[in-house]
Amino acid sequence: MTELSLLFYWACNTDVETINTRLDIVEELTLKEDLFQGLRAVLGRFLDVDHLLSMCVQVPKEETLKTADNWITTIIYLKHTLEEVEALRMVLCATETDNVLLKSYQTVIILSPLLYVRCKLVFGLFSF
Repeated sequence: MTELSLLFYWACNTDVETINTRLDIVEELTLKEDLFQGLRAVLGRFLDVDHLLSMCVQVPKEETLKTADNWITTIIYLKHTLEEVEALRMVLCATETDNVLLKSYQTVIILSPLLYVRCKLVFGLFSF
């Protein structure tokens, strides 16, 4: 089972073992205040990713100055959100844990394709 499918399984599963794993994360966050505060600070800076992605795939009926302005704003917001992935990775990976779910999050964020996309955006290798 891949890390992403494992996370999906845990997100949709409501058996006792899964609930206990989630409770273990809550307990770990209450015991490790620096982890909690770090996650809270980073996640608070994330924008609505679903909305941004839906804005990126919408094709306007007519190209106007307003639609061009909306595209530019969406791309700037998307770039900002992608830059926050690195901060999230740093917070998640800065803690030692035995929790399986938290380790899965650490692995996914390290291997995340978003980091690849962010590098492309930062170094100007993306053409829009």
